[in-house]
Amino acid sequence: MKQTLLAIAALVFSATGSTADDQTPDGAAASKKAWIEISETGPVVTIKVMSELDSNVGGTYRLEVTKAGPAGRSVNRQSGTIRASEDAAPETSSVSRVSVETGAALDVLLTVEDSAGEVYEDRFSKTY
Repeated sequence: MKQTLLAIAALVFSATGSTADDQTPDGAAASKKAWIEISETGPVVTIKVMSELDSNVGGTYRLEVTKAGPAGRSVNRQSGTIRASEDAAPETSSVSRVSVETGAALDVLLTVEDSAGEVYEDRFSKTY
């Protein structure tokens, strides 16, 4: 059974802790700058690190994936660079896959810091 879950969540936090759904002072919706996309196919979960930083702004990302269940506990940490580009188009910085078994809990934390010092976070948690 193929099940797809996109967790393009409104859980993106800026350095001030505001969410992507928060509004700017003039009442406009704030846009997300970094997020996790999750897809599920059987027991395999695919995790994509996505970002849409401002034009000519790069940065770095840290991804921590923790799986705990009947088969044990594992923690995978990775980091990398988000390149600056002239357009502010969405970019995939990383793709990871993890197998989950029934009863396993999966926790994913993404932290992105752009070259201007702004920090954005996204989280995904699910028990299978």
